[in-house]
Amino acid sequence: MLTVMDRAEMRAGDGDRDAVAGVDGDWGFFWPLWVAGPWGVILVWQTISGLSNDEPRKWHAKNERKKLKKEQKRERKELDE
Repeated sequence: MLTVMDRAEMRAGDGDRDAVAGVDGDWGFFWPLWVAGPWGVILVWQTISGLSNDEPRKWHAKNERKKLKKEQKRERKELDE
C-alpha cells in the first residue's frame, strides 16, 4: 500500500516534494515568503503613513459629509412630494 509521501513523489516525478512540504519535517524553501514578505512590508508602510497623516479622521469626516448630503437630499425629496 502506498503512503501519502510515496504518492506525492510519484506525482512530483523527479522527487521534488514542494507539493507536500513539511510532511517529512523538512520545510525546505517556502515560496510564499517571496510574496508575503514584500507585500507585508508594503501594508505596514501604508498603515504607518496613513496613521501619521491622520487618515482615519479624514475618512470619518468624508463619511459624515456623505451622510449629511444623503439626509439633505432625502429632506428635499420629501418636500417635493
